[in-house]
Amino acid sequence: QAKYGLDHATVGDLKITKRFVDAHNNVEHIYLTQENDGRSIFGSTISLSMKDGKLFSVGHRLVNVKDATYNSSQAKISAIDAINTVAKGFGIQNRAVPTFKKLMDNGLEVYDKADIALQDIPVELVYYAVSKGNYALAYKMQFDSPKNGTLYQSYVNAATGALIKNDVLTVSCSFETTYLMHEDDCTDQVIQQEM
Repeated sequence: QAKYGLDHATVGDLKITKRFVDAHNNVEHIYLTQENDGRSIFGSTISLSMKDGKLFSVGHRLVNVKDATYNSSQAKISAIDAINTVAKGFGIQNRAVPTFKKLMDNGLEVYDKADIALQDIPVELVYYAVSKGNYALAYKMQFDSPKNGTLYQSYVNAATGALIKNDVLTVSCSFETTYLMHEDDCTDQVIQQEM
């Protein structure tokens, strides 16, 4: 607290999302996210690096939780409703209703792709920043659209059912000549797109 000026009232609760030790240098890396009411605050992160029990590196994108407002702590629509909202936003009319398939060890729910997606759909409730300091409870999901073969990370407001955003996660690479016979450098690009 003294070194970084952070206290529990400012940072709130933290949850470990990933932890591992690099074999080549014995450095332990710990990644955490902030939570409100047991839900992750999307985009918040803190990374710690330790060696021999000593902290030597800290990086973060933390949210001041005591100054933030949260629109709701309870979802008013179901995950299935949110999946259907995303599908309809892409012009996909479904005949089958997606159903709950399994719960992952990390608490992530997975829904059957039915006839609306190319892959099963992982869904979780998170707090998503809709404006500076204002967070909406939202369903975050990965949706692989059969319309264009593009993988999206989509967000649906869990209180209103409104689509918040679709981010494109598909990586594309382009060449000036055929892909088998090129001398150009290939750079991967992640294309951001709102729908």
